[in-house]
Amino acid sequence: MVLKVAVLEKKPFIINNDKLSGFTIDVWEYIAKKHNLQYEYIIIDKKTNINSIINSNKYDVILGRVSMTPKRISKV
Repeated sequence: MVLKVAVLEKKPFIINNDKLSGFTIDVWEYIAKKHNLQYEYIIIDKKTNINSIINSNKYDVILGRVSMTPKRISKV
């Protein structure tokens, strides 16, 4: 199974200069390597509403700066 990893660009957590980098990418790639996870990154437009991303159920993981609210926690 290949995990679908949504990526929300927000410096310094995620930087996209022809190649994804940043603190969040480093942490995710460490976890994925340690657990032998297969994944694909899907870049999400910066203007996309985070709630619509969560509610879509299209992604297995969302990387980026996502503030947690009680409503969001109940969905994930």
